[in-house]
Amino acid sequence: MLENLYLFKELLRANSVSELTMIGLGQVRRLGFDTFLYGVQMERASGPLSQFLLRGCLEEWRTNYEARGYDRVDPLVTYSAMHHVPRKWNDVYYEDARATAMYKAGLAFGITSGIVFPMHGENVKNSYVNLISSEPAIGHKFDQIATLGSAQLLALYLHEAFQKLESLVAVTEFDNKPLSRREIECLKWSAEGKTSWEIARILVLSERTIVFHLSNAAQKLGAINRRHAVARAIALGLILP
Repeated sequence: MLENLYLFKELLRANSVSELTMIGLGQVRRLGFDTFLYGVQMERASGPLSQFLLRGCLEEWRTNYEARGYDRVDPLVTYSAMHHVPRKWNDVYYEDARATAMYKAGLAFGITSGIVFPMHGENVKNSYVNLISSEPAIGHKFDQIATLGSAQLLALYLHEAFQKLESLVAVTEFDNKPLSRREIECLKWSAEGKTSWEIARILVLSERTIVFHLSNAAQKLGAINRRHAVARAIALGLILP
């Protein structure tokens, strides 16, 4: 357990989401799992909640999951919101037809069985670490207290490390949704004090289109308004102050 604790602390030294994902993947496999996903929905000081976002491995599944809005039918999301203890999962937990369809879709991506660890914390509305196996069921060894304890500790460190990175970057959605060229242009002119009408004249676009681009940029940056989006874009080095 002490050896695991030393290794898990390496997660906190990661300087990017991609680095954290690679370190996490190695440690997840050491415990006998194949991969992992970290799901989170953040509360904001004002404005709507962020969408439920998946991080970690299985890039194609993450894209599919978010495009289809599976978080609205995913039993693991519901379970994590209401509980604190880990739970082994498989198809018996997917009683709703839409959730069953989601489970069957996940099989094609190697998502066969696993253990979900609910996570909670400041500004976290809902979060979990899902350790995933491509085997039909998690082996009996994960019923052993020591092994389950190591998995729980790993989940806690993954959650802490992701939250640390999110806090430093001050954005919860940007990694998976890069800004378009037009969105960056609109933010740049907005940073210079131009109104939507003035930006429209400069870029030879309609004012409605400018509002659309700025709204999209704010959503991707997790910002509550245009000014907030400009501040975050500057902090990320996307535009110059």
